[in-house]
Amino acid sequence: MPLFILISVIIITILSYSGLGSLLHVNDIALVIFWICIVYYFTDKTRRKPPILGQWSLIINPICIMLLTNVLLNYNNSIQLINYTTLFGITIGVSLLSHIEWFKGSLFKTGIILWCVAFIITNFFLPGGILSGWSKNSAIGLIPAIMCGLGYIYLSDNQKKGIVFYIGLLLSITILLRLENRSSILSLLLFGLLSVPFVFKKISGRLPFRIFYLSVIFINIGVPLFNELIGQWDLYNDAVSVSLEFANKGDGFNDRDKLWKFALSLLEKKPLLGYGGIRGVYFHNFSCDVLTQFGWIGWFTFAFMYIRLMETCFIPGARTNIFLFAIGSILILNTFENALFANNCVSIYSYLLFAIPLHIKYRHRIYES
Repeated sequence: MPLFILISVIIITILSYSGLGSLLHVNDIALVIFWICIVYYFTDKTRRKPPILGQWSLIINPICIMLLTNVLLNYNNSIQLINYTTLFGITIGVSLLSHIEWFKGSLFKTGIILWCVAFIITNFFLPGGILSGWSKNSAIGLIPAIMCGLGYIYLSDNQKKGIVFYIGLLLSITILLRLENRSSILSLLLFGLLSVPFVFKKISGRLPFRIFYLSVIFINIGVPLFNELIGQWDLYNDAVSVSLEFANKGDGFNDRDKLWKFALSLLEKKPLLGYGGIRGVYFHNFSCDVLTQFGWIGWFTFAFMYIRLMETCFIPGARTNIFLFAIGSILILNTFENALFANNCVSIYSYLLFAIPLHIKYRHRIYES
C-alpha cells in the first residue's frame, strides 16, 4: 500500500505538468479530491490529529479563510484554487498522510523500487528521452521522489544501504547534468552532504537543525530581494564560475534577476494579499510566486506552516530527519525554480517528505500516552 501511494503520486505529479494531464483534467480532479479530504479532516472526530499548528490554528485558519476569499473575489479559473490549496493545504495534507503505515515491508526494497521508478521516468523527460516534448519541469518535479526513495534506503538496516544510497545519488546527479539545471544539481549535492554520517549527526541537534531550515527559507526569499548585492559577492561569482563547468548557461543569475524585479514591481501594487492565486509569469523562484499570488501575508503564513512542520516532524538524532533534510535541499532548488507549490500544478510530493517522519513521531507519541 505505501509503495503504491508513493508511485501513484509520481504519476499524478508528471501528469499535472503535462499537456496530456491538462486534457484529462488531472489537476482539477486532484483539486476536488483534495477538498474532499479537507472537509473530511475538519469533520472527522474519531481520529487523533498530529498537533502541527496547535493553538496557532486559531490565528492561521482565519488568515487562510481571508486569503481564500481574496482568491474567490479575483477568481478566473481553477488554477488559482490549485495554487491556493497546494500551498496552504500542506499541514492538512501532511496530517492525513501521516496516518498511513509508511514502514510496512522492507524499507530497503521500497526505497530501491521507488528510486528506480523516479529515476527511469526522469530519464524519459530529459533531452532526447521519449517524453522530452513535455515540460522539462517534469524532470525537476520528480527530484522529491528521487530523494524520498534514497531516504527509505538511508532509513533501512540493510548492510549495503550506504553503498546503494550514494550510487543512487551519483546516478541521479549524472542524469540531471544532461538537463543542465544547476539548482537541481546543487540540491542533490546538498542532500548528499547532509547524509554524510558526521554531518548528519551534527545537524540532527535541535539548534543546528533550526539554523539549517531557517537559513534555507531565508535564502529562498533573500536571493530575489537582495540579488544585486549578492551578485557582487566574490564567493557567489566563484560558485557560478564552477557551475558553468557543469551547465552551459549564462553567468550571474541567468536573467532571473529581471523576472524577480518584475515580480517585486507587481507586489508593490498588492503587497498584502497579492493577486489571488494568479500566476501569469514563471518567476523561477518559489517565494516570488507566493508573494505575487498571495502577498506578504500569504508568504509569512506559509513560512510559519513550514517552520511548524519542521519543528513537529523533527526528532533529535533520528534517521528520519533525512526526509527533512530533503525538504531543505528542495527549497534550495526552488530558489531558482518552482517545482514545489503554487506553480499551477498539483505537485505535492514534498508532503510525503514531511508525512513519513511525522508518522514515526506521532506513532511513538500514541504509544507513550
